[in-house]
Amino acid sequence: IHVVYPDGRLVSLSSGEVYDRQDLGRSSSEFEVLAVDSGEETGDLYLATLADGVVSLVVYDLTDSKSTPVLLPPVTVDGVAMDDLFENVSSLVVSETRGQIYWIADGAIWSAVLPEMPSAE
Repeated sequence: IHVVYPDGRLVSLSSGEVYDRQDLGRSSSEFEVLAVDSGEETGDLYLATLADGVVSLVVYDLTDSKSTPVLLPPVTVDGVAMDDLFENVSSLVVSETRGQIYWIADGAIWSAVLPEMPSAE
């Protein structure tokens, strides 16, 4: 279980015991997690957040505390920008195997391609 606090602290628990604490580098008082999922292959944490009025999707590598933004498709639906649709996200599912991220917003299912992540050599 991962718990993200409004000040950007992340606390990870397993079987009721804290096994990791991290600072996500967000100091905004308006930091809000809209949805979260973890990768089935990497264990990375995928967070849809609203901070300072800006909606973003960020991948956090919990092993080395690196973060990578996921760019949403620059499209509009019925004149509404994808960023605005993403702001109303109610659920998030990541498939690292398929290289896709899916979310539910405004009663519809949306998807985007995950970014290429550098692999360890």
